[in-house]
Amino acid sequence: MLVHPGQDKFANSGGLVKHSSEYKDMDICRDIEGKRVMIIGGSKSATDIAVHAVKEGRAQQVILLYRRNVWRRKGMFPNEKIEDAVSCNLPVVTEGLMQCIDDGSIRPIHSTLKYYEVINDNASNEKTTANTKQNQMYAVLNNDEKIEIDNVIQATGWTMGLPFFSRDLKDKLIDDHDGLYRLYRFAVNPDLPNLGFVGFNSSFCTVLSSEMIANWLVRYADGMLIKNGDKTKDEMRANINRMLDWKRRVRPAASVYGGNCVAPFLHLHFDEILNDVGATLSYDSMFGYPDAEKFGKCLDSAPKYKVQD
Repeated sequence: MLVHPGQDKFANSGGLVKHSSEYKDMDICRDIEGKRVMIIGGSKSATDIAVHAVKEGRAQQVILLYRRNVWRRKGMFPNEKIEDAVSCNLPVVTEGLMQCIDDGSIRPIHSTLKYYEVINDNASNEKTTANTKQNQMYAVLNNDEKIEIDNVIQATGWTMGLPFFSRDLKDKLIDDHDGLYRLYRFAVNPDLPNLGFVGFNSSFCTVLSSEMIANWLVRYADGMLIKNGDKTKDEMRANINRMLDWKRRVRPAASVYGGNCVAPFLHLHFDEILNDVGATLSYDSMFGYPDAEKFGKCLDSAPKYKVQD
């Protein structure tokens, strides 16, 4: 979680600073009623919380403080073309967000937090109660604006990493040039034969993509792939290198999350999985949102997987 100058004094004076992952705590949700709330971040988690703070939390004021333009509306347009930005990092708009911005219940500010400031705290370092009004607490922004606030929710995303891996494993898996992961079908590395990865094929439907690759992975591990299961290590490395080169040169947006993002080419990724497991049915809705039930029927058309004795 980010730490800004003056944060300890802000917290000791009754201010609340939490990460978005803690927002599920009902005490935090209740604590925003009637409060001036600043959400740091501008993507899906931030907008979900902002809308909830207005509609369910009954916050007095909601500020959405964002560093990078994400939403394509007046005053908030990103610099890049949408076709150059589509990836797993492009969120789906929160229902009610635009209406809340239009009616002023959510105020978006394109800046970053510089420091916290507390005025009239009587030089006390003791934490005051939430009802104490002797302190005026502010967020000072890098655009020089000063905003009185009570609560701050940080929705600043996450960093992908494998801190429990040894350096030797990381060197084989992660390219030290730009941090892209070296994974065949986003699931295995030929130089790490005893490891498989599920969920490293992030998409707009990550639960489905994880389920798809899990079905592929168990067959791969037991030598039950119908096609491409006999690829040599050199062939797998060559495939990995082609994919990495494509992400770097042609589709930089696909490099988010260490390159483990299959959007917007998830249909091709799913086709490769279905082909490898020997599915006889193919998915025929290339331009619609992925239908999990239809993909389930495609998987069911493949030879059944059985645990090897």
